[in-house]
Amino acid sequence: MAEKIYKHFVRVDERGRILHGYSDALETPRDGDVLHNEQTNRQFQLCFADGSLSDENVTLLDEPWRVPLFVLVGEFAAHRLPEEIRADRPEPSEPQPDPIDELRDRVEKIEEVLKGLTGGEPA
Repeated sequence: MAEKIYKHFVRVDERGRILHGYSDALETPRDGDVLHNEQTNRQFQLCFADGSLSDENVTLLDEPWRVPLFVLVGEFAAHRLPEEIRADRPEPSEPQPDPIDELRDRVEKIEEVLKGLTGGEPA
């Protein structure tokens, strides 16, 4: 039995930055989506000009800012330069809290609730 061939699509913004990529095995193309690879496997991969492929289900956005890591150049994907990615990150409006401090605060609040429920120190 022949293996099923899938098509991969990308969704780009007005600057050609790749915002979303998918296989037609899992998603139906929308108007404006670009056919990126038409004879491939089920799991989404980017195609580069040198003929190489990205990892399956490659991360396309720089989290937590959701800044695109790749750009579509013609029919191929290309890595964006680190300075381009940094330039697209939003400027923090105020100092960002340390995630560890936030977790400590949450643990303290949970411990307070447990104290109230158990009448003393949590185990």
